[in-house]
Amino acid sequence: MPSTASFGTGCSIDGATCRGEGTKRTKGTRRTIVCCHSGPFRRFGPLPVLPRRISTEREKSMRPFLLALLVSALALSARADDPVFEDAPLQAVQFVDREEGWAVGDDGVVLHTIDGGKTWERQPTGVRASLRSVHFLTPYTGWVAGREELPHGGGSAGVLLFTSDGGLRWRRVTLNALPGLNKVRFFKDGKTGFVAGDGCEQYPSGVFMTTDGEEWKPVPGPRGSTWLAADWIDEKTGALAG
Repeated sequence: MPSTASFGTGCSIDGATCRGEGTKRTKGTRRTIVCCHSGPFRRFGPLPVLPRRISTEREKSMRPFLLALLVSALALSARADDPVFEDAPLQAVQFVDREEGWAVGDDGVVLHTIDGGKTWERQPTGVRASLRSVHFLTPYTGWVAGREELPHGGGSAGVLLFTSDGGLRWRRVTLNALPGLNKVRFFKDGKTGFVAGDGCEQYPSGVFMTTDGEEWKPVPGPRGSTWLAADWIDEKTGALAG
């Protein structure tokens, strides 16, 4: 007896007429699910093929099991078709053109799209930090900044990730115990940039600058609490908000 069969769904744009798609005959067994609704159709399958015959003695006892199996398979198939990710709040988004962009958020989430946001794919980062800011100079070169909460109420530590291949691989940049970060911004040379976040006793301004993309130095300034937004025109001119 075959183990699986293809199922298909289909509908018209107005939902008035329906047609099946992807139906496959398997050793004389034909199974089709057709769903009508007002939106775009979704394909379900492949799903388990139920036995063609069940002995009369066992039919009643098997029905609940088979029904549960079918419902579970339908639910799993529907979830597999949807672009669903972990339930993590997103904090920032940036597009480099009309089609390609990134979104970042809590639990180390970085999502990437190449079709204008119709579909998203999660990129592995290797961290579980709350990522608050993303900045790409090109479709290949970009940074993500965020924070990891320290245990026992010890505040937060800064996290900075860098990629040179569009996010296929993210590398963590050593920050020498900088405080939590909320914003990252680089200039066209790819080496000069700023990050901003929490002010603290050791780094009152909460703003840091690099000229090589690796070593970060504090920018002198008054004590700030937490900078939530920032932008720079050049190496000497910028604005902070918090």
